[in-house]
Amino acid sequence: EYHLLVAGNTLKDEVLRVENMLERMKVPETEGSAEEGEEILKSLEAKIGEECRRYQEALWEEVDPATAEKLRQADADIRHREAMVSKARESIENERETQEQMLREFRA
Repeated sequence: EYHLLVAGNTLKDEVLRVENMLERMKVPETEGSAEEGEEILKSLEAKIGEECRRYQEALWEEVDPATAEKLRQADADIRHREAMVSKARESIENERETQEQMLREFRA
């Protein structure tokens, strides 16, 4: 879930900018499997996340250019750590599934 803080001299310009951004990220309607839908949703979420990060970085530059680079580095570090945690969770889940399968085979 993302929330956008809209700022600037004219609110109308910012709202139009966000609406244009959302229009560019539209996903065509398709009929397909749940897996395809999940893949499309993940792709859209990634695009929205990236656009939000760009917008946030533009705000950092506008508010305080001196600390914008530090904030960018901290944000990149957080994203990297989140990716590492996600990979670790995936690995743990795969290992758990493997162990459960081995246990089922042993009991059979």
